[in-house]
Amino acid sequence: MSKTRMMYSAGVPLVGGLDPLPFPQADRNTQAVFFVDPTNGSDGNPGDDKEIPLLTFAKALTLAPSRGGALIYGYPSADAAENLTVTKPNISLINAGRRGNRVTVKPTTGIALSVNAGGDGFYAHGFQFHGASKGAIQSADYYRYVDCDFIGDTSYGLHLLAISETNTASEGSIIRCLMRESDRG
Repeated sequence: MSKTRMMYSAGVPLVGGLDPLPFPQADRNTQAVFFVDPTNGSDGNPGDDKEIPLLTFAKALTLAPSRGGALIYGYPSADAAENLTVTKPNISLINAGRRGNRVTVKPTTGIALSVNAGGDGFYAHGFQFHGASKGAIQSADYYRYVDCDFIGDTSYGLHLLAISETNTASEGSIIRCLMRESDRG
């Protein structure tokens, strides 16, 4: 069976392009699945079951295999007051909530999310990255943000940053996202 997905628009089939489904499908790159709940979790939990979630996304990122490939489901129960740094490939942050509330990552200082060298293939769906400076910095390639919200209190909401010839923040997509930044005047 072909893995090509087809969509229809006004009776005309559209073939190829990005996957129209909002959530990543588990595939050979998926090595681990974690659940995070900033209100009801504990970093002493294994986090591999929604009934015993982790407290922080940072712990889930630490537990992700060194070769990457982790799906991390977050619950929008409370703001996650932490700075996230992704340096492993094929990491997905997915909102596990049902009512359209975004999972908010809002540290008291610094940048909410940094996807750095090694973080190629990053995916986020249904998250708000609200940084005390920048909301998020994306410097790795092959990223995808869907239904996210980027807020920076003193700088950019989302900063695409080429840090070298191999990490150019290229070949990514940003779909149905809000981009905000503060008045830096």
